[in-house]
Amino acid sequence: MWRLCRPPSHYNNRFVYASQFRSLSTHESPSKPRRFVRVLAAGGCVLLGSGAYIAATSDLKTPQLVKITERMGRNAWGVVSSVVDYKYTYWKMKNMTPEEQEQAMRNVHLRGAHRLLHACTSNGGMYVKIGQVLAQMEHLLPSEYVQTMKSMFQSCPHTSYDDVLEVLQEELKTDPFAVFASLSPEPIASASLAQVHVGYLRDPQTGGRGPKVAVKVQHRGLIETSLLDIRSLDFFVRQIKRVFKDFQYGWFVDEVKVNLPNELDFRLEGLNAEKCAANFKNNPQVKVPRIYWPFTSQRVLVMEFEEGCSVTDVNELKRMKLDLQDVARLMSQTFSEQMFVHGFVHADPHPGNVLIRRMPNSSKPLLVMLDHGLYRTLGAEFKFNYCQLWRSLIMGDAVGIKEAALKLNAGELYPYFAAMLTYKSWDDIVASDRSKLQRKLTKEESTRLQQYAVQYAGEIGDVLHRVPREMLLLFKTNDCLRYVDRQLGAPINSYLVMSEYCLRGIRQYHRQTNPGVWSAIQDFQEQLHLALRVKMFKIYVWLLSWLNYATIFPATEPTTSER
Repeated sequence: MWRLCRPPSHYNNRFVYASQFRSLSTHESPSKPRRFVRVLAAGGCVLLGSGAYIAATSDLKTPQLVKITERMGRNAWGVVSSVVDYKYTYWKMKNMTPEEQEQAMRNVHLRGAHRLLHACTSNGGMYVKIGQVLAQMEHLLPSEYVQTMKSMFQSCPHTSYDDVLEVLQEELKTDPFAVFASLSPEPIASASLAQVHVGYLRDPQTGGRGPKVAVKVQHRGLIETSLLDIRSLDFFVRQIKRVFKDFQYGWFVDEVKVNLPNELDFRLEGLNAEKCAANFKNNPQVKVPRIYWPFTSQRVLVMEFEEGCSVTDVNELKRMKLDLQDVARLMSQTFSEQMFVHGFVHADPHPGNVLIRRMPNSSKPLLVMLDHGLYRTLGAEFKFNYCQLWRSLIMGDAVGIKEAALKLNAGELYPYFAAMLTYKSWDDIVASDRSKLQRKLTKEESTRLQQYAVQYAGEIGDVLHRVPREMLLLFKTNDCLRYVDRQLGAPINSYLVMSEYCLRGIRQYHRQTNPGVWSAIQDFQEQLHLALRVKMFKIYVWLLSWLNYATIFPATEPTTSER
């Protein structure tokens, strides 16, 4: 039987197989959905009191307290409505056929997803960011939630032009048009934290138009409301933890508390951009916009304007006569180099943050990296263990996967850890036929993975609670890259690209930790052995593709359902 994770035999008592799983369509509602509903019920009660608690313990101004109370009230209404909806649906399911029960669960998930979408879009700010993260959690949430929340990428808030000018005035300490010769009234892009306008700097010599720039302006009042949102979210999670001792999702709030303040300071984003540009200074196919520091502050970032289309805009890429294989390969190479070699990783490479255009006088693509607000620096030891893990995943080395996962604190849950990273079943990960790792999932297999994600939600939550904090953003990065690869039609074997950079990262670590001659010889022997295995893997994949025995390289034209 097809399984999400089949661990070694000595873990049979620890893990539950799919054949033993009582699905949501059984006449008796399973314990996990009931526990989930109890969590929601407790959460609703907590939310109702959160606004009053924060107001009573805060020294913030009245308008800010009104905002947080409105948000908490909206959240409480959404939670309570979902609790009632799920409870009523479970009650009705007792007299349904299995097919009717399955459809009822899909419907209640969809209604719950729309309530969550409404709360995130109405609250704005940090909630938009949270909604976008949820839209990428295919390994954790039902498909109805994932698909519904994807609209968060197109429904970001807009700040009025008057508010934009006020923010510029406050940050630049002068009239904005003393700095800019012109500034477009309408933004060309809007995200959860800011929006971008096209402008021209004023030439200091002539007073006319200078360089064309992109002006990123933070949404007005976002710093104050985001701090309130973090505080209320932290309070909510702490109360849930008091009621349910096995609640393991405090890591989410911890990450928000660390990362959001950094993202709200655009000066840090400018520094990240410059460091990224320095890392790729010898790669002519990767471009990072130049930062104009005299006009950059905490809430305003002025950078060189860069042309290009979204990395997933297949029609525009074809119009530019770019090969989708070249685009997919460049994308995979760029972010593999960040993860395995530089150890300085862009943690939010969604399609809006990666532009593609043709290189001058060439048919090759050029990749422009935008939005450098969220990065993660990987320590040398962590990066080496991560390289070893991916090397083992690519080679199907079950022992190596276990050893590397143990070093990353996944413990006995390493099969789930591997499945979360690759979005593949354990059977496919360790199969002797390595083409299974790259092949596209069928619609049925993808649905099963999402169903098992619900089944194993406890184990997945345990993994996320155990692993180092660096892994959490890498999970997000991998989800983003996997989405981009699918939108391009998965035209290359991205795992082969990753294997090359894994070897580079391992070589780099050995040179730094064992600089002696003898260790260099041993390292050379080991790397030669690994390189030969990778080369044989490439030849094997190429032969399968050439003989048309496996669908490793699907057609570059995406199907209607993928568009």
